[in-house]
Amino acid sequence: MAITNASKLIELELSYNFFTGSVPTNLGNLWQLQCLNLASNQLTNELRNLELEFINSLVECQMLQFIIVGNNPLNGILPDSVGNLSSSLEMFNIENGQINGHIPRGIGHLSSIISLFLNGNNLSGSIPSEVGKIKQLQKLYLSRNELQGSIPEELCHLINVEYGTGGIVSTSGDVYSYGIMLMETFTKRKPTKEMFTGNSCLRYWVKSSYPTAVMKIVDANLFNGEDEIGAAEQICISSVIELALDCSRETPEGRIKMQEVVVRLKKIKQRLEEPQRLAF
Repeated sequence: MAITNASKLIELELSYNFFTGSVPTNLGNLWQLQCLNLASNQLTNELRNLELEFINSLVECQMLQFIIVGNNPLNGILPDSVGNLSSSLEMFNIENGQINGHIPRGIGHLSSIISLFLNGNNLSGSIPSEVGKIKQLQKLYLSRNELQGSIPEELCHLINVEYGTGGIVSTSGDVYSYGIMLMETFTKRKPTKEMFTGNSCLRYWVKSSYPTAVMKIVDANLFNGEDEIGAAEQICISSVIELALDCSRETPEGRIKMQEVVVRLKKIKQRLEEPQRLAF
């Protein structure tokens, strides 16, 4: 029996295998499917260099929340019908998929999408303004494509949306992404939070508190309810915030390299562990 006949299947997890051939174009038969993960195989598009037909079939799966098909040599064009996918779709990952053509405007209709991974493809043209209208979008990965033009204003606060020399999306956005992620982790604030309006943003809010008021913006739950935080812990937290700001500087040239990020994180960890070693 073909797997696409299992109409009551909720999750299809086949990632990191050695599957070859084309992605089935009758996945729409799995109408109760919530999660599709075919990542990291050797799957292709049924008709190379043409629209991804399996995307058209997935339109029938109106309960889908996660589509993860990245790291496959799909070699096709993302159809505008991607905008007709499930209204509950939260993640769409098609990174490193040899995807050609433009980003379809239909993506702007994915009203519940939170994470969109389009990085590492051959996408060209500009970012459609419709993408900037997705209110739930928190992570947009576009690096290592051939995109050009201006970034929609609504997307400027997002992670990994950045253009380098000549208008091409730059990999330095990964460093920026990491910096914003550190801020989110230690403050428990999202870049899209309502408190950040007008000229305000997460980075500006964090920067305005550094270095004198860092402990006031850090999430109290990180301390497990402790009333007093040791000097070593405060120094480490301040160092993490400083690192996050250095990663997320406005210009790519002003940011530190990822190698330096690793070195500084190791030093922070060592400093945090020193009081514990002395206690023994």
